[in-house]
Amino acid sequence: MNRPSWQKDSNAPKRLTGRALQRRNVAIALRDGYACYVCGRVTTEGEVDHKLPLSKGGTDDHANLGWICRTPCHEDKSRAERGQRPGPRACGVDGFPL
Repeated sequence: MNRPSWQKDSNAPKRLTGRALQRRNVAIALRDGYACYVCGRVTTEGEVDHKLPLSKGGTDDHANLGWICRTPCHEDKSRAERGQRPGPRACGVDGFPL
């Protein structure tokens, strides 16, 4: 089997997948009470996030994981990590941000 050169001598730790990943994510969400670690909003519309990204030296340690709401917190955090500006905010009919 021919593998890409970047995979041949990888020292990277094996990542969780499948049910083990799902169990870990549920445990983190319950630990955090479904409260976003950025804004504090309680929502089931979120996901588990690496506070310090793996690309910047973060780990899969539970201390580096937290529940974050998808919109706008996770989207804004991901944009900032890529060096981009935060996305547009939704506005109500009166023109004020929601």
